[in-house]
Amino acid sequence: CILACSLYCSQIFHATGHQCQFSALQYNAAFVGFETFSWWRGFALMMANTWASHILVVLLMAVLYARRGAKDRATGYLAFGLTFSVQSLCVMVCCMLHGRHLMVWGVFAPKFIFNSVALVLTDVLLLFTYAI
Repeated sequence: CILACSLYCSQIFHATGHQCQFSALQYNAAFVGFETFSWWRGFALMMANTWASHILVVLLMAVLYARRGAKDRATGYLAFGLTFSVQSLCVMVCCMLHGRHLMVWGVFAPKFIFNSVALVLTDVLLLFTYAI
């Protein structure tokens, strides 16, 4: 279940039209719903659009583990966080190995940044939902 949820995050991310490229960010999400523009509100809306898959899956994990014991819940959260940590570790190794590659800044570096942000966001959300 844990591995399926972590793979589901990636599936939702790509199924909603997102890619690990800065030029593929959906900037229109920052302007939805308001007549005036605010930088912070636009940032929050764009991040919510980009990382909605991770946010929703972490909330799904919180619902799935709500009625279980504290030990099972902690184990599930740690395993879920570990899958993202292993994924980020693999991306770091790929970036290290392809350091002199022609497309390191076009392909590998954005993937590394997106995975790093996903890891930090997932860990913060897991800590927040575990504390509740």
